[in-house]
Amino acid sequence: MKELKKFKDLIFYSFKQNLLDSVKKELTSLNIEDSTQVIGLPNESEADMQHFLQMLPTQTNINETVNLINSQVDECKDFEDLKLYFNKRINDINKLNSPDNFAQFLTNISKEGSNLIINIQLSNVFNTYLPLLSQCEDILNKIGEDELLKDVSYEDVYYLLNSILEKSLEELTSQVYDNNSLDETFNSYCELLKNTKSWDEKLEIASKFSSHLSKEQIESLQSISQIPSPDESFIKNIVKIEIIVKKIKYLLSLSSKICNKLSENIK
Repeated sequence: MKELKKFKDLIFYSFKQNLLDSVKKELTSLNIEDSTQVIGLPNESEADMQHFLQMLPTQTNINETVNLINSQVDECKDFEDLKLYFNKRINDINKLNSPDNFAQFLTNISKEGSNLIINIQLSNVFNTYLPLLSQCEDILNKIGEDELLKDVSYEDVYYLLNSILEKSLEELTSQVYDNNSLDETFNSYCELLKNTKSWDEKLEIASKFSSHLSKEQIESLQSISQIPSPDESFIKNIVKIEIIVKKIKYLLSLSSKICNKLSENIK
């Protein structure tokens, strides 16, 4: 890692590290050897469950993909390079992962298996990071990208990052409260996220909320062939909420990285 002297160096380095951490974590969550959250789901025969688990990627698949992404992201020298990279990755999978093509999406999962699941997960990560990238560029413009780290105000950076977080929390609250089909658990998580001050504690709550949402999705997808089948709009709403929650998770971890590193350089 090169020495961080300017504010733009800190932002870009922190962003790339956070992105790679997220990619590794999200792909690891797909590991067939770490699928305990779906083993105990109700109304699943052993054969059906085995078929589902066989579609998940192995640790070898995950390691190969993580190494490839690390190499590709490392080649990106600025935010413009990352934008081009994100858009290429997103466009490669967009047709398969489009809400307007839901039936085909389910068919492709059953046919393509682990490779498609990995690519969809990556596309979701990149789609979530794309607006964060623009928000980081906005912060750079407000602080001054060529500003030396020693001259940057910690309070100003914290304020800007926290303002972005507050807007994301408002978006989450609106999405949850406007949906009458969701149970009280969703409202509880929203209230906790809004009322908790510490970024670290917010991140812990958001991670638990994300796990809850993943389980809801798995249960809905696994019962798609049952009668009556889950409401497609319910699944889509869960996906929308999960995207916002993941954006909040990524933003919280990124903000902590930036502020912690900034604090070290100011001392």
